[in-house]
Amino acid sequence: MYVDRRVYYGVEAMLAIAGAPGGRAVSPMELALDLGAPAAWVEALLEGLSAASLLTRDPQGGGYRLAREARAMSLVEIAEAVDPDRPDRRTLAQPTDRVLQSLTGGEMLWSALETAIILCLKDVSLDDLLSEEARFDETAWDAFKRAGGVPSWRG
Repeated sequence: MYVDRRVYYGVEAMLAIAGAPGGRAVSPMELALDLGAPAAWVEALLEGLSAASLLTRDPQGGGYRLAREARAMSLVEIAEAVDPDRPDRRTLAQPTDRVLQSLTGGEMLWSALETAIILCLKDVSLDDLLSEEARFDETAWDAFKRAGGVPSWRG
């Protein structure tokens, strides 16, 4: 399993919105600047998160807020909202006998690994990441970015 740019930026956008001071709405343009991605692309990403009932749009200012508490949102929900072209993660997390019988040995291994990752991410909330992010010092984050840890939106 890989985390494509939509999932990465979806999580980053949700973290930025969740961390907005006083729960204020965050504009798509502000997020685009923060993420270094095109505004239209970020707007489409936010619309997917909103359609999945993870975000609400401020009718007056047009910015976005969390639709519910960060602790009630799993990373799998975010991934499903922003990456709808991926196979249904719930199906992968609970494969049927028919699906299992159709897999080769190598496919079985990758399916098992992806299932394990999905099951782990189901238990990680946005709030968990906010707590973990607070533990990252700036030096570690900068080193992560220099090492290529942040995918390009062009990728």
